[in-house]
Amino acid sequence: MKFISCQNVSEMLFQCEIEPCSFKFSVGYNDCLILEARITILKECGAVPETVSISACKSDRLRTSFDCVRREDMAKLASKTAIITGAGSGIGKAIAMTFSENGANVVVADVNLEAAEKTAYQINDNGRRGLAVGTDVTKKDQVLEMAEQCLRQFGTIEILVNNAGVMSPPTPMEDLPEEYWDRVVEINLKGTFLCSQVVGKEMIKAKKGCIVNMASMCGHGPYPECGAYSATKGAILSFTQQLAIEWAEYNIRVNSISPGTILTPLNENVYADREIYEGRSKLIPLHRPGYPQDIANAALFLASEDSSYITGTDILVDGGLLKIAQQMLPGRAGAKER
Repeated sequence: MKFISCQNVSEMLFQCEIEPCSFKFSVGYNDCLILEARITILKECGAVPETVSISACKSDRLRTSFDCVRREDMAKLASKTAIITGAGSGIGKAIAMTFSENGANVVVADVNLEAAEKTAYQINDNGRRGLAVGTDVTKKDQVLEMAEQCLRQFGTIEILVNNAGVMSPPTPMEDLPEEYWDRVVEINLKGTFLCSQVVGKEMIKAKKGCIVNMASMCGHGPYPECGAYSATKGAILSFTQQLAIEWAEYNIRVNSISPGTILTPLNENVYADREIYEGRSKLIPLHRPGYPQDIANAALFLASEDSSYITGTDILVDGGLLKIAQQMLPGRAGAKER
């Protein structure tokens, strides 16, 4: 790799005696934001196209006959607009930041407006566009306002991530208070329905869109005393498939993500117990808990054109945990002690 100055790039590339090679040069651009370009060496030089990595300020675009593409134009979500619910913290915040880093405008929707504003501030501080909206996803008027603010600010809604969700304290089903059941169902299931319905109508008008619902490993297999949580997540898996088949004709893709054990600010006190951390890590085939970024990466894939032929599908992001049940049955061939 040769390192050359920006001033000499054009001169060197136009020299007929130049040999096919890669060049790297840099000039300033908003906190060293990386811009990428592909430059085709002059045909008369007989050179092979090479990839060039550049860092250039807006006023110093290459003025050559080569094709120059900024990194933000090559980003997976360039110029798209996404609404992410529950984006004030944890997994939702990780998704919001990841989407913005990949070129998206992001509406940070959260019932905690202060938390949403902090996330939006970070997005804007990084040179992207973020809008904080206080939203209770169980209230249709607030969901409508969320969508309207997005349209006023950005003009379109290409992506919706239904991430807002809650759990109830561990309680045997026979003792579960009705208000615990209702709250989890309202936020997890009704909230997903309302946001999908409101935003889905805009996507139907536009004849395009992508929805990512947050299910859970618990939707595939519940654990004791989880109340309505696993029931709502199982319902979200089915709801995702229903939307996928109903809205495919409008070029709207609908998929879900099922996180496994994810270390977030809400449960870091649990993982602070070394015995719990090591015990869970030992049980998980990949030998570690998941992190919000693991879920954000899956969401980015589902929201981007990389998954353009995928709809009605769930991605299980659990380090392989759900797959080891058979190995743990005593007497089963290949059973392992964990």
